Amino acid sequence: MSKQLLDWRKKTLDSVSPSFCAAKWLNATIHLGHGLTHSCHLPLPHAIDKEAIKTNPSAIHNTDHKKKLREMMLKGERPSECEYCWKIEDIGRDNISDRVYKSKIYSNKSIQTIAKSDPYENVIPES
Repeated sequence: MSKQLLDWRKKTLDSVSPSFCAAKWLNATIHLGHGLTHSCHLPLPHAIDKEAIKTNPSAIHNTDHKKKLREMMLKGERPSECEYCWKIEDIGRDNISDRVYKSKIYSNKSIQTIAKSDPYENVIPES
């Protein structure tokens, strides 16, 4: 299984960039009671801009913070909040990080669509 996941990571994720993770676009965990959101269970949640959601309800997921990280990922830069995945991948030994598991749940079509999108575009999460 790990050989298949490594091949998938190289073909699907790393072909976009070595730091690309579909979760930043397609996954959302929203803590409404606290006004926080994040796209993965590993980074700490960050604040939702209460003013932004008045005119753009999708800003509950599409925060400026996430959009900046999306841009970084498309450029091949590693957001520091994703350091756990980078540490796992940098150990070597063909380790599979959560970046792969959190992206593999989405279709290749969805991944290719977001990979070609403007990182500042509002995206509707799939899960």
